[in-house]
Amino acid sequence: MTRGILPRLVAACGAGAASLLLCLPRADASPPPLPPPVISEPFTVLPCHPATTLGSEGCAEHDLLAADRRIDQEVRVLFGLLHGDAARARLATAESAWLAYRRADCSSQSDAYAGGSFAPVAFALCEVHDDADRSADLRRFYRALVEGRSRPPAFP
Repeated sequence: MTRGILPRLVAACGAGAASLLLCLPRADASPPPLPPPVISEPFTVLPCHPATTLGSEGCAEHDLLAADRRIDQEVRVLFGLLHGDAARARLATAESAWLAYRRADCSSQSDAYAGGSFAPVAFALCEVHDDADRSADLRRFYRALVEGRSRPPAFP
């Protein structure tokens, strides 16, 4: 079986030992760093018109997208401050769990308007509120990470 692999490697990488060595992965090559998570909303944004219920939902959606972008920026800064992919993976897991919490929390809170046209507005406003709370949590985390540093990166 080995006789079949070597000719294929040489064919794929080019002839000659130098080409073959360049083609093989280096033992000290590290995988690319874990990218920070980015919040993605499942809705199509409605236009903002505060005079109507549907338009109010659109306004809340616009506010939510702005709050989501702020959290994405904050998490990106935190990712740069964390040492190692294990710490970054834990933050990514926390973000995923927080988004699941936010969805469940706001579904529950919007139940106060179940069956009414204000339910989706209440859901979106709750998400904006929960985003503000999460942003405050991330700011506290940032402060802990940069404590004692002479030139920490700016926090959004």
